[in-house]
Amino acid sequence: SQVDSRANFSLYLPLSAPPQILEASNETQPPARPTGLTLAVSGQSVGRSWQRMVTDLRATSYTFTKQIPYNSNYRIAVQARRKGVTSGWTNAPIAGLTVANVGGTTATLNFNGYSGNWYYKASEPPHDALCNGPVSGAEDLTGLHAGTDYQYTAYSDSGCTDAISSVTFSTPVTLTVTDVAATSVTLNIAGHTGQWWYQADIAPHNTCQGPVAANDSDEDLTGLTAHQQYTYKAYNAAECNAGDLLASLTFEPSGDVLSAESVEATTAVLRLSHHIGNWWFKQTAPSEGTCTAGEADFTNALSDLIPGTEYTYKSYDVSDCGDTHVGASVNFTTGGVSVSNLGLQGSGGCLLGSTGDEKCATGFTTGDAANGYTLHSITAAFSHTNGSPSNFAVALYGQSGNRPASAAISNATLSGSTPSSAGNYTYSCAGDGCDLSRNTTYYVVMSADGGPGNAYAWFYTASHDETTTPDGNGWSIDDKRYTGSDLGGQSTSQVGMFKVAATAK
Repeated sequence: SQVDSRANFSLYLPLSAPPQILEASNETQPPARPTGLTLAVSGQSVGRSWQRMVTDLRATSYTFTKQIPYNSNYRIAVQARRKGVTSGWTNAPIAGLTVANVGGTTATLNFNGYSGNWYYKASEPPHDALCNGPVSGAEDLTGLHAGTDYQYTAYSDSGCTDAISSVTFSTPVTLTVTDVAATSVTLNIAGHTGQWWYQADIAPHNTCQGPVAANDSDEDLTGLTAHQQYTYKAYNAAECNAGDLLASLTFEPSGDVLSAESVEATTAVLRLSHHIGNWWFKQTAPSEGTCTAGEADFTNALSDLIPGTEYTYKSYDVSDCGDTHVGASVNFTTGGVSVSNLGLQGSGGCLLGSTGDEKCATGFTTGDAANGYTLHSITAAFSHTNGSPSNFAVALYGQSGNRPASAAISNATLSGSTPSSAGNYTYSCAGDGCDLSRNTTYYVVMSADGGPGNAYAWFYTASHDETTTPDGNGWSIDDKRYTGSDLGGQSTSQVGMFKVAATAK
């Protein structure tokens, strides 16, 4: 079995059935405990000569300890002698305790070639006090101490008095970094109880630094370069020689970090960390914004956001917000709830003003929040305009029977830009928003004057539905669409796509 040179490797030879004795007799297989049988045990590293380890063995088992050469395959053979006749060497069955997967605080014990349950103790915590087991296969060890020498011994009994095999190993010292910033980090060492020194492959710490105090102390590193890869090595001597190496670590200080804080329904605060010098930012979703200079304290207050909307902002280190100079980005969703009954996919579009005083309406239903809702805005999608329709307006209507009421809700008219081309247009309630009741159906009604060839097309084609929507989340298609100057007509084949932004009170 391959083992590490650090270990004294104990092997257990179960010799209840010794090898065949070659002699001129009718007895070809000795009994389990033959009288007068002596054994010789030899070991060999592959490629090296055999070494006799014991002779005149008069027992059915034998345990010995041998220093194993590094990265070697070691073979054991036994030879029997009886009545003056000596057998040839025979490979011996070996049961041995080995260790694998050694980490700073974990390892795995394996008992190769041993059948049945076994028990174990250790020379150091956490397994030195009690007899552990029974174990039927491999045993995962946890809670070890980094940088510690351990000896684990296996036993055949639950009292841990009959030792079978043992193995020694050392848990490694580990080096990590925390508090990573653009030009600084904290170097952490685990498993080393004495003073230690460190050195980097490049400046500013490319000469031997220290000493750092004992007992796993941390070391703050400053003056680093953002986006520069560093390799730091820890040593247990002031010369930082390779033979005194404890551990090493390669890392890269982080660059800019953009985050959103204090996110509300219509406001948020951008914060840029780890940046040096001037900076700029812009909104890139759900629509492209303008390039804005960042504040000197690296925070910027955002306002007039749409509730319940997913935003992406990016920071830049140039005033034109060029894509090759992006520092960082952040995604966040404003607070608020969408209050809409999603309907069916349709086809065509709702034409406003195509026959004169034309209205189009689509409905949504609020949820069951106990105190109702505040409507902040409605966003609608337009595919195109024809001619020069006039008197465009957006209003909020209540429900009358299964249709919109005859008049708009008082003080609930929404304001915004008249659509001038294809795109998304948002219409907001004035002041603190429009009051909505719970579990109530409302209608968004859009109107325009025009005549033949003068119309707004409120929304697109049959290829759009609730899962294939333009520019972000929260869009709705409703099957309650009413058209005509008096909203007396209803068509389930027309598509009105919109997004309702509201918050529960």
